[in-house]
Amino acid sequence: MFKFKKQTYSEDMFADTRMSFGDHLEDLRIHLWRAISGFLIIMAGVFVFDLIGLITGTKFGIGRPMLDFIVAPVQDQLVEFHERKIQRMLENLDSDPRLKKLNRPRWIKMSIPQGEGGSGKEGGLPLRGDGQAVSYADLMGRTRYQVNEATEALQQKKWRELKGLAETLQETAQRYDRATNVPRESQAELGNWVEKLTSEVKDLENAADKENIPRSLEALDHIQELLGDQGLTRTYARIEEPLVLAALLGQAIGTTQGRYTLSTLSIMEAFMAYFKVALMCGFVLGSPWIFYQLWSFIAAGLYPHEKRLVNVYLPFSLILFLLGVLGCQFFVIPRAVNALLWFNEWLELDPELRFNEWLSFAIMMPLVFGLSFQLPLVMMFLERVGIMTVQGYLSYWKIAFLIIHILAAVLMPSPDIFSMEMLAIPLLGLYGLGILLCRLNPKATESEEETSESEQMVEV
Repeated sequence: MFKFKKQTYSEDMFADTRMSFGDHLEDLRIHLWRAISGFLIIMAGVFVFDLIGLITGTKFGIGRPMLDFIVAPVQDQLVEFHERKIQRMLENLDSDPRLKKLNRPRWIKMSIPQGEGGSGKEGGLPLRGDGQAVSYADLMGRTRYQVNEATEALQQKKWRELKGLAETLQETAQRYDRATNVPRESQAELGNWVEKLTSEVKDLENAADKENIPRSLEALDHIQELLGDQGLTRTYARIEEPLVLAALLGQAIGTTQGRYTLSTLSIMEAFMAYFKVALMCGFVLGSPWIFYQLWSFIAAGLYPHEKRLVNVYLPFSLILFLLGVLGCQFFVIPRAVNALLWFNEWLELDPELRFNEWLSFAIMMPLVFGLSFQLPLVMMFLERVGIMTVQGYLSYWKIAFLIIHILAAVLMPSPDIFSMEMLAIPLLGLYGLGILLCRLNPKATESEEETSESEQMVEV
């Protein structure tokens, strides 16, 4: 019968090493340098990916997509805010005397093409190559129609369609020499005018072939200048409900042209905000490597049972942190922004949100939630070291209720009670979870600790 005593560990964590204090500092310097080097490499990768997305004109990247992700909640709430404002105005058109007066019918001046040239996609012209003469007004109408189609194709970057329209414009321009009913004021300069029009259309065709946006825009502008007011008839149109039309147009323009979005008040604000987001992305992506290097240095001074505790509680801590961050991003922030914008709606004020201020809010708020969700682990730690007990947590729940609300008010970036309660309510639930975990996994008693020490003697 032999008995082997289980390995015990000296209180001196450096008892088994010959490294001096200077050697430990050198080891720390090496790990820190590796962590910083890895972080800088990942930061460079973030900028490279964003540069590729910029060059290709796509959403490819890291920093820019993350920026869009952060800004999306407030943009969605701003769009809904303005939509509610427009809907409320439309509902009050008949009951509000001021709106009713502004919404009375109005006459506006308009210009429409003469002849039948703009009546269809082929412009009402005879088929190509039949030799028939066409009126000047019909040719002008077809020219204007094709120029408008070319402008729309350029906006959508449909280069093949734009090139085809340029070729059709070239055919239309060549028919002006055989046009009938040419206005007297245009007869003298018709040949010179047709030559200039043909030249500009040729430039448009070459620019479309090379997919050159600035040259295509320049050629279309010159063609519009050559057309001028020719072939147009002035008329008047009656708008029955101007405010309804303005509301619908304003809603479409505000949503598509970026009116309902954040604003910058300095020339450096957008750059600094993007750099801040890119820095955050680099740190998050590089955190496994950074923490690995720090852990490699710290773990050398820990006992095996201490390493085991870290390995058990670290994944749980990470899960709680991610739950706090994701819950804040997808559940709390949209409702907090909606609640804050309600005051603008109530006071009939238009919000002008700054990009930099929102970015600080959108970064700090999830971080506060993620750290606050570590409450169960803090409670277990206090119970393990003997500072608190399960009965103590239960008896002091009123004090905990007060402290949680005070911390929620201090930690939240926004001062509104809604955001404070959105943090306080989950923390109260986590307080209960912490009590449950302490009860299910109680601290070992002194007799159990003595028994554990005696079990270190192994009988073979």
